Amino acid sequence: MAPTSIPLPYPLPYRLFLLYIEPLFTLSGAIAAFYFPTQYLSMTYASPPSLAPTLSPGVHVVLRQLGNLYCAFALIEALVLRSTNDVKVWRALLLPLLIADFGHLLSVLPVGKEVYWEVGRWGAMDWGNLGGEAEEAEEVEAGGEDYGWGGEDAEDNGGGDGEEGGEEGR
Repeated sequence: MAPTSIPLPYPLPYRLFLLYIEPLFTLSGAIAAFYFPTQYLSMTYASPPSLAPTLSPGVHVVLRQLGNLYCAFALIEALVLRSTNDVKVWRALLLPLLIADFGHLLSVLPVGKEVYWEVGRWGAMDWGNLGGEAEEAEEVEAGGEDYGWGGEDAEDNGGGDGEEGGEEGR
């Protein structure tokens, strides 16, 4: 017997953030890195106007590749999470994204530790790199049991009899 689909146990704010807000922000970063690489690089690390970046073809390629990866993350998160109510699938997708978010936070460390707490000096890119990532990590950590990291077993939430479960429309 196929397991039945059950509603996700995650509160509405988490679902809104993970299904709509984060994929939209990630997609906007993808567009910026891919189509506006010079501006993207300037916003990532503000340098004096005299040092405005002139992108080499290699840097241009790397920024377009970064944009492509952001696009992949946005689509995977938006489409996979919308396709199932299976808590095991949500957990399997969200844990690597959470780990990647911490890596994203650490990636700005070369700018200096003060970047993390001098919020008044943040620009748009800083809010995306630091504010958005920290907010998601806070939401995930606050709801850790809701996400199943330290709480109940996946089988109790739609994983059922060992088969792939929780798919809608079956």
